[in-house]
Amino acid sequence: RDLVLHPVVLGAVDNVLSHSSSFQLHLNQVISIDPGEPAQKIHRDQWAFAFFPFPKGYEVSCNTLWAMTDFAEENGATRVIPGSHRMHYFEGTAAVNRLPRIYFAKILTARGDCFLREADLIHRGTPNLTDQVRPLYTQIYKAVDEGG
Repeated sequence: RDLVLHPVVLGAVDNVLSHSSSFQLHLNQVISIDPGEPAQKIHRDQWAFAFFPFPKGYEVSCNTLWAMTDFAEENGATRVIPGSHRMHYFEGTAAVNRLPRIYFAKILTARGDCFLREADLIHRGTPNLTDQVRPLYTQIYKAVDEGG
């Protein structure tokens, strides 16, 4: 409850989703990155809503990633393409893979840190090369437009 209602998170979500009437908690879950788990494919969480005709640049959701353990290169740290949430011409993974150069920034966080991102940010989890599970807690706040 404290994480869902964290005032800094709610303020940031309100800023990202300010184009909508309001927002609501859409999902909260704990994810485990198991030992030996391979890297994720690069993706945008917003692609989960791709079957709806949203205008380009419309943020459907804002997502958090809370570190339940330290994130390190060895245990599957998340990587992002900085600024990719502003690049609305990517239509899928194939388009991203055709880029001449992809720069991923590592999100190395300490236990208890929160990384907040727009759902349009291109990212992926990297392989967990350790013998320890790396759990994380995530929340997705979804834009809500009243009456339309």
